[in-house]
Amino acid sequence: MNEEGRGPRVVYVPPPPPEEEDSIFAHYQTGINFDKYDEILVDVSGSNPPQAILTFEEAGLCETLSRNVSKSGYVKPTPVQKHGIPAAAFLLPILQQLMADGVAASRFSEVQEPEAIIVAPTRELINQIYLEARKFAYGTCVRPVVVYGGISTGHTIREVLKGCNVLCGTPGRLLDIIARGKVGLSKVRYLVLDEADRMLDMGFEPDMRRLVESSGMPSKEERQTLMFSATYPEDIQSDREQREREQALGDFRTGKCPVLVATSVAARGLDIEHVQHVVNFDLPSSIDEYVHRIGRTGRCGNTGRAVSFFDPQTDTPLARSLVKVLSGCFSPQIHHHFHSMYNLDITCILWLSSFVMVKFQGFYSNIGVHPVLKDKRTANRNSRQEITVHGNELKPCNGTDHLCVTDSSDCIANPSVHQDKVKNVSCFFQLSDESVTCSWNPLKNVHGDIKYTLIFSEAGKIDHCPYIFSPASKFNVTVKATDIMEKTESLSDPYTMDFLTTVKPSRPNITSISMTENSMHVMWTTGMSKFNVKCKIRYKLVTTDQWTEILDNAPVVNSGMYMIEGLQSVRNYSVAVSCIGVYGCIHWSDWSTEKLGRTLERAPSKALDVCQRIEALNSEGSRKLWLMWKPLDHSDAHGTILGYHVLYMPADNPTLRGTVNTTDLKTSLILTDKEYKVMVMAYNSAGGSPYAHLKVPSGLQHDLPSVKRVWASLQGNKLWVQWEAGNAPVPVSEFAIEWVADGDPLGSHWQRVGHTTYKTVLQGNIQPLKHYNVTVYPIYNTVCGPPKSVRAILEDEEAGGTGILHIVKLTKYTVTVRWEWQRKRPSDSFLRYIVTLTHIGETQSLSVSSYEQEHTFYRLRSNTEYSFSVTGETITGNSTSASFAFTTLLFGDEDIVTAVIPIALLILLVVVLIVLSRTV
Repeated sequence: MNEEGRGPRVVYVPPPPPEEEDSIFAHYQTGINFDKYDEILVDVSGSNPPQAILTFEEAGLCETLSRNVSKSGYVKPTPVQKHGIPAAAFLLPILQQLMADGVAASRFSEVQEPEAIIVAPTRELINQIYLEARKFAYGTCVRPVVVYGGISTGHTIREVLKGCNVLCGTPGRLLDIIARGKVGLSKVRYLVLDEADRMLDMGFEPDMRRLVESSGMPSKEERQTLMFSATYPEDIQSDREQREREQALGDFRTGKCPVLVATSVAARGLDIEHVQHVVNFDLPSSIDEYVHRIGRTGRCGNTGRAVSFFDPQTDTPLARSLVKVLSGCFSPQIHHHFHSMYNLDITCILWLSSFVMVKFQGFYSNIGVHPVLKDKRTANRNSRQEITVHGNELKPCNGTDHLCVTDSSDCIANPSVHQDKVKNVSCFFQLSDESVTCSWNPLKNVHGDIKYTLIFSEAGKIDHCPYIFSPASKFNVTVKATDIMEKTESLSDPYTMDFLTTVKPSRPNITSISMTENSMHVMWTTGMSKFNVKCKIRYKLVTTDQWTEILDNAPVVNSGMYMIEGLQSVRNYSVAVSCIGVYGCIHWSDWSTEKLGRTLERAPSKALDVCQRIEALNSEGSRKLWLMWKPLDHSDAHGTILGYHVLYMPADNPTLRGTVNTTDLKTSLILTDKEYKVMVMAYNSAGGSPYAHLKVPSGLQHDLPSVKRVWASLQGNKLWVQWEAGNAPVPVSEFAIEWVADGDPLGSHWQRVGHTTYKTVLQGNIQPLKHYNVTVYPIYNTVCGPPKSVRAILEDEEAGGTGILHIVKLTKYTVTVRWEWQRKRPSDSFLRYIVTLTHIGETQSLSVSSYEQEHTFYRLRSNTEYSFSVTGETITGNSTSASFAFTTLLFGDEDIVTAVIPIALLILLVVVLIVLSRTV
């Protein structure tokens, strides 16, 4: 028990809901009978009811909400939706109004004030409502949150404080969150009570009154209160832990477990795909509950089958209502027996058939089947058989005082004996209910139905059969197999039962689990108040199937305890206990119900890996220091990192210290031109990591380059980033990539890659049609390089038109070509150009950056024809090309000079000779 006397602290944290869009909008197809919904009558009462809608388009939903409805697979509204949506009934109209009013969740407030509160009686139903709200609000600023019991309160509070517009909850946990001051009610405009009649039947009326009378709750004139139920005028909450309930439902939804055995808690609200059968082994006491139960199959116009067992001794009061409902299925007009949503679900079009089977001995005897399900006597004929018999079921045989049986026919020997014996019998006492359970291998080479019974005998006189199961007894058990069709019998060899060796202890019950960062303290009760037992404990990580078993040889009587050590911090563990008698017993008890515990956080154990970049001194005599660090690995973080603490001070005056707290992986400080000491640490709920220490010398600045160029583009549904490394005098040790979506300045995401990687896909929830700012930082060991950013618009870019090609310069041996590309739109996803020069048998080809638009080819042949082409290419592989032909010059400038100079010299010589001859 904890200090408040409430039992062990609940530490279960449920797995997060899916983030992938395909998973969020997963739905099953409507059946072939969905269109017949329109034949169902809907009774609408009240003053001035609004006009019904015929399509979702008529509802006037905003674009985002309408798109989400379509993604969810909703094509046309059901009859109740047609009348309910215009009356502002439930999720779609509420979300529509909140979106129209520009409501947005705020993660900055310590007290969240939702605009809508939805209450439902069971955890399964409220979680389903939350998932629907989350689906419809996808891609908007409206944030639904769910709160219910059985999970960690701290986890629930953290989820609420991330922002909450629509609060879905069960009554108890909802009031608890409000009482803790984490939720205010002043902005509540819509209060929805789903399955309102069920909440009243389950005793939640005082909680509902507390809710509407809570401080800050607007008056009924200022809010809209909506109550929903499939039936207006009962039963239970399961005693399983929330983790077990959610796991069972999850296994059933995914098909891992094809059969779900449940109490009436599963009767309402659960909407699970492909449920083909519902079996009522015990009929409910009311027809309303019956309708709810069989409504789990045949949903959305699909067919299904409901099978119910009718016992005249207990179910007769329900007979008239059953006949009325089932006979109503076959009428053209469905009698609107229930004034709400589920009158759509009880028609024959939704169930292929509904059988009512009668449970009484004579009926089964007539068809050769015996109703022995309780004792597992109709198990698969190839599997090991088992029967449990209680002392009060035993009766004596007339004419003998040493036999006890459950069936008087076993007192008479049958002369027809089957040649095979019943073999491999094993039996044990169960003290908790004073019973004996025996198991054996089934008979082989039989073709009919086999009935198995147990015969108990002693060498001496048995005074009273029900008292035979006592600690002082010693008797024999014989298994009798009767072939009903052949009228033959088979007997096992007697199995001797001695209480001290064959007793099977009761299933232990784990009463508490206390967790530390690396240990689990388990306490349990044995249910064995008079006998010594020893126990074994098994535990495992919930993410694995591998159990570790520990035998505790210390004998215990009523209760035991054990400390499991050496566990990993911040991990979910399952634990169970089994016990056995210490005096030569051979039967271990069944394992206890598994309990879940989560080891606590401990302070991060490793200092951060921090790099720095110092900018030049500005005109005001200050300089900016940039700090960036890698997130700690999970093995070093030992929990959820809540933030980072930066402490800095002048080296010559430590008292002038400053601090910065941030949740980002980078920050900046304004420093003077002095030497500084800087320390950075990460912290979680258990404490802080060791400090990372940095020294910032006076007058130092870093001028290492950024990467040259960054491209970003959508390939499939993934955002790819590519870059070119800069020319740095020191090698890059790794690259850091940061990206953030427009409108989410606090939602930075980070990724690190090695120094040889220049292209990577960003890991995270990347959403199409959004704009992202992507930044790449080169890391030079302890120095952060400057950032280089690119705007990523998540659409595939076409390479654009061919543009203009022309020769800038042509010589005998070279050519310089320039191109001017016509892009479809400005974008940084444009990757490069491929330029190619071709002559017969010769090709020169190379890639140039997208910001270069000119290139020179050298060492060409004179007076030779060449073909030039250029291809523009985006990062996604889209491209277009252009080309033209040209011929190099026959004579280059040097050839002309070579030819002209001799002629010029000759002419000059002739002129000189002429002048000289005249003067002579």
